[in-house]
Amino acid sequence: MRAWLNQLAAVTAMNLRNLPARTGASLVAVVGIGGVVAVLVSLLSMGEGFRAALELSGRDDVALVLRGGSADELSSAFTRDQVSVIAAAPGIVTDERGAVASPEFFTIVDLALSEDAPTGTFNVSTGIGHSISDVFGEVAAYLGIEAPDVPVVPAGADDVPAVVLDPAETGRAFGWQAQVGFAETIRRQLEWYDRHGVTDVFSHLAVPK
Repeated sequence: MRAWLNQLAAVTAMNLRNLPARTGASLVAVVGIGGVVAVLVSLLSMGEGFRAALELSGRDDVALVLRGGSADELSSAFTRDQVSVIAAAPGIVTDERGAVASPEFFTIVDLALSEDAPTGTFNVSTGIGHSISDVFGEVAAYLGIEAPDVPVVPAGADDVPAVVLDPAETGRAFGWQAQVGFAETIRRQLEWYDRHGVTDVFSHLAVPK
């Protein structure tokens, strides 16, 4: 036993002394393992969050509203106007921010969590690319202001011209396609900010001088 411990100590000491000679390889291993752990923790956190949300929906004071004729959440959808009517209905709890109601849409999540769901890498997107300028325009329209002219800097030689997620494989595997467009997504996000009192957001864009 003692000899085994001595060998273990010798090998460990040798590896530690050699670290400066293989800094790059060591950093790659550390960063790679850290990335894998981060992704795993994120997925587990998402799973716990959705499990908690589903358990919460079983409370006596929580109601799940579906479109007439729908057997489950996957086949139910509402327009913005219909959501507003539901939120204003009698019996809906309100607080200082308004109705305590949340129009959620978990179609692809429900499909991915089913027992017979396929495995792999699947993109959840519309498959249509948009620029930061497009986002800026939608935000200005929501705020009711005229969007000022924003200078567009040409892409550099090492820049990727565009990054657009292709949802084709997701459609083939799950029969899913996006039902909420770009502009509607931006509006819903900003409405959520207003409803929950979010007044400050952060961006990587520099303030014009």
